[in-house]
Amino acid sequence: MDAMSSHHLHSSHRIQPQQDRDTALVTQGASENINYEIIQDSYRDWKDYNRWKTLPITHTPAYLIDNPYLLNHHRPQLCSLTLCLLSVLRLHVSTLPIWSCLLLTSALLFLMAYYAVNMAGSSMERLILSVVLITVNVARFNSFLFHIFRAHSAALSKFLCRISLCGSIIELASMSIVWLYFTFYCNMWKCIHSITVSVVVVVVLLLTLRTTFTEKSDSHTYKQTLVLTYLFLIFYNAVALIQSAHLEGFQQFIEHLAVGWFILCFSCSFLSAALEFSQIPERFWPGKFDVFFSSAALSIFMIIVSIGVYSVGFLRLYYYRISKNTCQGK
Repeated sequence: MDAMSSHHLHSSHRIQPQQDRDTALVTQGASENINYEIIQDSYRDWKDYNRWKTLPITHTPAYLIDNPYLLNHHRPQLCSLTLCLLSVLRLHVSTLPIWSCLLLTSALLFLMAYYAVNMAGSSMERLILSVVLITVNVARFNSFLFHIFRAHSAALSKFLCRISLCGSIIELASMSIVWLYFTFYCNMWKCIHSITVSVVVVVVLLLTLRTTFTEKSDSHTYKQTLVLTYLFLIFYNAVALIQSAHLEGFQQFIEHLAVGWFILCFSCSFLSAALEFSQIPERFWPGKFDVFFSSAALSIFMIIVSIGVYSVGFLRLYYYRISKNTCQGK
């Protein structure tokens, strides 16, 4: 009996490694099949990338049409995220906006890294500067995601459009708040102005994110919201400029507070929103600006200019405030 038990035990020990090897082979085979399927899917996406053709506006899905004056070179619906990514290598109505947002995001990342290492000032001031750089970067990245993935589906396009709008509003609001903070550096008005702008922007964002608002809206309504927000912030900053000239004195207001740079910045920002909302120049020459120099491309170019102008003006104001005791006696 003991001999039989010992023989059975040795047999089970021989069988167990064989079962483990079989299981390992099955697992390896399944893994290789998965990898093969991934490779096949990637190859299929690459072949589909070479196959799909741009469409005239009459054959384009309705959710991809937000500008009736761009008559050709629209993407079809691309049901794969990989195909949407690969479409950046093709010429269509979104090619220029996609590359503009991508290059601007990369430049802002480099700028953030440079300022994080080399920026002077207290921890709080550096934190404020970091916040505005992060919000601008996130807004441009949201715009990049919207332009590149909107061809995937109507639901994803609407979601990304909403996120892009919110990012643009937060971007301009953060630029306004930081400018107001350092303009009214020596008194409590910096807190009052910052809180006022923040409250208004939060209300606009809540209206934008409400389901009943967004489900009945299209991209044209989103552009209206953006233009109205720009108008409010420009008007509010204009009033703040007048108050700052009264508090600081006109000479210091002109020489040290970089007023001209900020007026130019907000003018470019408003022009950016106005171009996209009015759909100029393609409104006057339909079909002539489908790929290059459309209102969307010109709008992003004006955003790039406004960010560059804002950076120059803000750095002048920032270093003036921290380089000397400008609040002495105030």
